[in-house]
Amino acid sequence: MLILHTMDDTAVAYEHAVRVVQKLLDAGKQTWDFVTYPTGEHCFGERPDFGADAFRRTFQRFERYLKPASGR
Repeated sequence: MLILHTMDDTAVAYEHAVRVVQKLLDAGKQTWDFVTYPTGEHCFGERPDFGADAFRRTFQRFERYLKPASGR
């Protein structure tokens, strides 16, 4: 799981993402990442640099966990 969240998102409160992280920790889950961006609305509208970073991280996660093993 990849959680990307801005601290001042007005659509989804930052505290909700923190609660998800706490639940993941409580459940002993290990294959997740939580990225916090200091500013920017939901979906990074006014911060295209954050959006680009989010897409890069998402792509890296797909490559790591969803890419088929070579030789199949």
